[in-house]
Amino acid sequence: MNCGVEEGLLAGRYDAGVVCTRSARDQFDTLEMMRVIGEVVTSWIAYGPKVRYRGNFIGSFCPELRAG
Repeated sequence: MNCGVEEGLLAGRYDAGVVCTRSARDQFDTLEMMRVIGEVVTSWIAYGPKVRYRGNFIGSFCPELRAG
């Protein structure tokens, strides 16, 4: 859950935001779910002193995670 966005929506600081569907379900009297955009896919981001991104994917695909 992106607590900062949910908190901002509930406090009226944001008009819209992307949060877990659980947020709309738990706060049904305050939040309205406009669209479900899919499942959460976790990414790891490494920060460093040099920019490495040149328009191509940097990382490794894990085909075993897609099996099933």
